[in-house]
Amino acid sequence: MRRLLFLLFLARVVSADAASSIDEYFTRLAAHGFSGAVLVARGEDVLLRKGYGLADKKRGIVNRSDTAFNIASLDKQFIAAGILRLEEMGKLRVSDPISRFFDFIPDDKKNITLHQVLTHTAGFSDEYWDEHPELTRAEFIRWVVTERKLLAPPGKEWSYASFDYWLLEEVIERASGMPFEEFLNRELFAPTGMRFTGFAIPKWDRDNVAHTSLWTVPSSALPGEMKFENPLDRPAAWRVMLSTPEDLYRWYLALRAGRVLTPDSRRRLFTPVMENYAYGWYVAPTIRGTKLIHHGGGGSGVGTVVTFDWFVDEDTLVVITNNSIMSGFGADFIIADVEAMLFSGAAMMPPPSIARKEPASVGGTYRLPRGGTFDVVQTTGPLVAVSRDAEAISALLLGGTDAGSLSQDTLARDVLLAASRGEFAAFDAVSADDHQWIASVFERAKMHGALQDITTMHYRSFIRDGVPELQSFVKLRFEKRDLYLRVMHHASGKVQIDRLSPPEGIEAALAPSPQGGYTTWEPRLGSSVRVDFAEKSVRLQGSAGTVIASRVAKP
Repeated sequence: MRRLLFLLFLARVVSADAASSIDEYFTRLAAHGFSGAVLVARGEDVLLRKGYGLADKKRGIVNRSDTAFNIASLDKQFIAAGILRLEEMGKLRVSDPISRFFDFIPDDKKNITLHQVLTHTAGFSDEYWDEHPELTRAEFIRWVVTERKLLAPPGKEWSYASFDYWLLEEVIERASGMPFEEFLNRELFAPTGMRFTGFAIPKWDRDNVAHTSLWTVPSSALPGEMKFENPLDRPAAWRVMLSTPEDLYRWYLALRAGRVLTPDSRRRLFTPVMENYAYGWYVAPTIRGTKLIHHGGGGSGVGTVVTFDWFVDEDTLVVITNNSIMSGFGADFIIADVEAMLFSGAAMMPPPSIARKEPASVGGTYRLPRGGTFDVVQTTGPLVAVSRDAEAISALLLGGTDAGSLSQDTLARDVLLAASRGEFAAFDAVSADDHQWIASVFERAKMHGALQDITTMHYRSFIRDGVPELQSFVKLRFEKRDLYLRVMHHASGKVQIDRLSPPEGIEAALAPSPQGGYTTWEPRLGSSVRVDFAEKSVRLQGSAGTVIASRVAKP
């Protein structure tokens, strides 16, 4: 296992020319479905600023580094900075209880402080306003505070809760006497030259706002927030802040130069309290022992829409924005590759692609041996494979439905087999988790029949909070359904196991390969599948083996 970890970390070492390597990485990623923008800078020297893919698929408008994107939860650090600015102005103190600002706080919550809300240690559950769109923000806050129980006593445990920052928006308005966006714009954005950050105040060029959509499914048919293709069209409960990579670079320069907030306020903004979380920022070590200040934002069903990563000791900023709905586009995995290219590590490069006209003859519906189906569609952009079938999604992400010749994770297999029989001694000896969690997985799995097999489908290397780990992706085959687990092997010899939920649907771009045929790419797994069409079939070949799907219908 250690040898496999070593070999995986040696694989695919990229060029020392960081900017061209990163550009090549995202160019390849764009051929596999990514659209967005990237800005990389070392201090005042911008190494890369570039858009990839389309801001608007319907009108063919390309992304640029000054395109406005939904930044989702990245707005938390702006809100936190706003609270600290109010403290500097004498309007509040972070030690104030929330009962100072609201007259409906019940006894069990009346001593919760702004500091605890800022650091996600207040104990509130992760409630979402868009699940109660009939309520105003103030009504939503009242409902959560008066009706929902705390997950833990205030200050005792960390639990990420977007609700915390909706509450802080309301605090900013009550303390400043103005809409919170107006306050942030006056005190933070305007002084730093950030003209295109906000939602209502900036004078947007609607042709330069990134839309989020699929090629084959109209946005109106998608669930939740995905139905709002243009972020400017969202109703209040779904409202998001927008910004551009260029504006986020200006924010970095202002923080770096100390042009916003006092030194004491900036110190507290970046001081972690629990789980590496400070005031709206994560602050963690890198594998090099240097400091990383970062936060991202994501959307339900979309994945990461933005990540802001400031490598403080190397004086390097990476901003990545994303308006694609691409399976497995997670900030942790993408930024790990970019970090490797910047600092002489090993990155998982997507396969290369070429420009090639796609033959219409390959379109149609294809059926796998176990009955799963997917459609191949020629869009006005790429050739895509589309499915909502679990077997087909697995085949498009990993190739075959068995492990092929892949080396098996015997430790994970032995531990999981013992746990499936209710024997937890082996699990407890190597696991960093309480075995109650895995026991509940097997208890719920009884509805799917007897366990047939446990197979390792894929491996990838990863660095978490500066520590390398090997991840294996394991399929548990039951009589009626397959379940997937991710097993994270740490250098200590311990493992962690979590449930891996395949996407409910997939629209995988098939990138033309220089060797002929096509490839898919899944960033979270670091997996590629080679796709070769024949007259009446298609072969999918990946880490999990090879499978042939027969065409059962033409377009």
